[in-house]
Amino acid sequence: MRDKEIPPHQEQQQEEPAKNSSCFKKTESHGQVMDKVAARIQKKHTAERHGRQPGRKTAALALLHVAGQSAPRAFLWAKRADRLQCCRTAIPSAPLLATRLNKMITIGPIVLSNPFLLAPLAGYTDLPFRLVCREQGAALTVSEMISCHGLLYGQKQTFAMLKTVPEERPWSVQLFGSEPESMGRAAALVSAMPVDILDINMGCPVPKVVKKGSGSALMKAANLQQAEAIIRAVVNNTDRPVTVKFRSGWNDASICAPDFARMCESAGAAAVTIHARTWAQQFGGKADRRVIAAVKQAVSIPVIGNGDILCYADGLAMMKETGCDAVMIGRAALGNPWVFQPSGIPETLAGRLPVILRYLELADQHLDTERLHFRIKNHASRFLSGLPGAAAIRQEIIGSDSLAEIEKVLKKKAMLA
Repeated sequence: MRDKEIPPHQEQQQEEPAKNSSCFKKTESHGQVMDKVAARIQKKHTAERHGRQPGRKTAALALLHVAGQSAPRAFLWAKRADRLQCCRTAIPSAPLLATRLNKMITIGPIVLSNPFLLAPLAGYTDLPFRLVCREQGAALTVSEMISCHGLLYGQKQTFAMLKTVPEERPWSVQLFGSEPESMGRAAALVSAMPVDILDINMGCPVPKVVKKGSGSALMKAANLQQAEAIIRAVVNNTDRPVTVKFRSGWNDASICAPDFARMCESAGAAAVTIHARTWAQQFGGKADRRVIAAVKQAVSIPVIGNGDILCYADGLAMMKETGCDAVMIGRAALGNPWVFQPSGIPETLAGRLPVILRYLELADQHLDTERLHFRIKNHASRFLSGLPGAAAIRQEIIGSDSLAEIEKVLKKKAMLA
């Protein structure tokens, strides 16, 4: 039987190369910058709380990281920033980046190194893909959507989706369900694992999820008390910050996102993510940024915008237009983990090859490559989008029987291009 491709219909959300990898030094430096940015910003906030003047290296390092500078150059500028009045003086050509990064996003005690986050995507955001996105700049990754009942029943496949590694931290686990008691118990289970944030899905529009009273169904007027009870149950059963991801409303006649966000905050949520489409829109039409702006005005907790972010510039534009604190990128990251970088996706196969090979390396380390071979081929094929001759290369990848064969095809084509 042919494997069936899983469509990227759900917004939801996995490691590290061997030290002889051709791209190890680059990705390691990138990760080190991100970790040190977060650590220095945490130190900055601590200093502010104790009335001390924080150093200017923190803001400069964060700015240069998101501006796409190499680690050595970032540290060089960070040192020079001590002698400057502010980091904007060091990078006068990036005022928008400076504005965004002087206000780093914190979710509870978790400090994120930049405002670009990877959304959960059912069937796609496995550990290898999440790690590749993390290495390319995503400040936070999220698990695939996890059924609370799958956890409570001890389903092996459900627990397999919770696999992570230290290099991925911080990361979030997204739960879905319609019963407060079950969601609370699932939250307690997950909280015993290495996880930084718990997210509740109240936005999935897929019929099989909605029919069971989960996902977007919880935004119906009749289900609002149930939604609040679920949030409170999760908050009361974990010491991790809890976030909620939801939509604009059920349809155009019932846009309730601002009120829904206020309810989430009142119930104990530490942040909210708003996908600015209604359930009725599914994944069609346009995301309405006015709804994100209204949500930002409605609450005091961080607001993460989601929907129609196709490139890094789109994310910056959404933050500027709506005032949201961060953006979450979903379907646009498939085949394009470079979306988290200002430079964007390389235009040649040779330029993309190190990241594609990195994904294959991580898949070999962390996935059941025999059972999930089609998923791996699907990811590898998506990396080729927009390249000359991509269709023919995809056919060779789909016809391959092993990761080694996929790697051989890609290296050969990159040399010929």
